[in-house]
Amino acid sequence: MNRGEMRFYISTLLMLDFAVVLVSGIALYLAPSGPATVWGVDKELWESVHTVAGLVMTILVAIHLYLNWIMYKNEAKMALK
Repeated sequence: MNRGEMRFYISTLLMLDFAVVLVSGIALYLAPSGPATVWGVDKELWESVHTVAGLVMTILVAIHLYLNWIMYKNEAKMALK
């Protein structure tokens, strides 16, 4: 797999993971304090999904930065001229 394909897959996974973090964050915002369910799922599961998806997002962002570091470096050089 070449670098371009890897960028595509990492970016796609980041978008999907963002959607999971967004939906779980909204569910947690809507959930009342204490034991509750939102959209048929209990609050503890929403918290777990949100935490795991956040950790996965952190890893994916690190990989994304690594794969695009040269581009970021060149953009910074051009911006600071």
